[in-house]
Amino acid sequence: YGYRRCVEHLLRLIPDVPPQILGQRISLAVIYMNAVGAARERSLATPGASRLWSTPYAMLNVVDTIQAMLEAAPSEQTLATVGLLDRDVSCSQVE
Repeated sequence: YGYRRCVEHLLRLIPDVPPQILGQRISLAVIYMNAVGAARERSLATPGASRLWSTPYAMLNVVDTIQAMLEAAPSEQTLATVGLLDRDVSCSQVE
């Protein structure tokens, strides 16, 4: 129930990204958060300082990347593939 409520809030907070795309991005963000969390825990458990996690802004930067994942405007190719553009965008047009 908590996850569903979170998704509903994000859908309301990020109206510029179509719901089907945002829903997939939320799933990808969860996978990303789990991977980053595991990498950080492993690094902290390993003797010696980690250059990646020892900076005071490391976790803030992780949050920034999650926000960027969710809020970035979808490409025309993605919108076309989802059926949200009137015209198709071929792979050769997107570089």
